[in-house]
Amino acid sequence: MNRNEIIEKLKSDVINIIFTKVDGSTRSMKATLSQNIVPGEATARATNRSADSAQAVWDTEASGWRSFKWDSIKEVNGVATPNGVSIKG
Repeated sequence: MNRNEIIEKLKSDVINIIFTKVDGSTRSMKATLSQNIVPGEATARATNRSADSAQAVWDTEASGWRSFKWDSIKEVNGVATPNGVSIKG
C-alpha cells in the first residue's frame, strides 16, 4: 500500500491506522479526510496542515485533527506496513 492509495481511502472513508508515536508508543486511530464526515467548520480550518513527512487527518474518535508520520505507520486497515509508507508515492 502506498501513500496515494492511503490518501484516496482517507478521502472516501474512515480507516484504521496503527502507527508509532514520537514517544515510541503505539497508537491506533480511526482517521478520515472525507468531506462527508469531517465537520464543515473543521474542514474550513484544515487548509494546508500536512507536511511531506506527516499527514494531518480527522480523528473520528477524538473529534479533532491529529497527525502521523508516514514512515511510522505499522498497519492500515489490517494490512501490515513493516517499513512505514514511502512519502514518494
